[in-house]
Amino acid sequence: MRNSFLLFWVCCLFGACSKSVPGFDMPYRRTLDLPIGLNPFALHNFEFKDIATDTAVLFKANNVTATQITAIEPKNMTIRGLFVAANYGFLEKVEVRISTATLSEQIIFFRDQIPFNTGEKLDLIPNNVDVKPYLMTGKFTIRLILTLRDSPPKTFETEVPMTFFAKI
Repeated sequence: MRNSFLLFWVCCLFGACSKSVPGFDMPYRRTLDLPIGLNPFALHNFEFKDIATDTAVLFKANNVTATQITAIEPKNMTIRGLFVAANYGFLEKVEVRISTATLSEQIIFFRDQIPFNTGEKLDLIPNNVDVKPYLMTGKFTIRLILTLRDSPPKTFETEVPMTFFAKI
């Protein structure tokens, strides 16, 4: 009985992994400077305002219309150094929010309890939310909220590429 139960769950797990959802990636890329001497006792907000959604271009490139999109979900986001070897171990927590002029903020990526030995790249965890209303408005704002455990040892030019997945 125990073996058949285990076999059932293994089959469910592999069956769920093999399903492919039709859709396409919607990539966006921004950069920021994390300056030396940031106060580790304060929250730090970095905003990217008026990001063009470029939905018309992305939809045309993928031969779809806006009405065919059923949902748009956060897929991946990374924080990484651009030109110098960065160690993002000074970060303790990262939260990324999306908003528009008419829609309130929604958490789309996060990372808690960041390890001290993080290194040059920090992958964030996508939140399971539908951001279609935000990405169909023309422009949106992304806000990074950083909690530090220590000050950055130097100024880091940082790239923050993010990708959303549009489901058809």
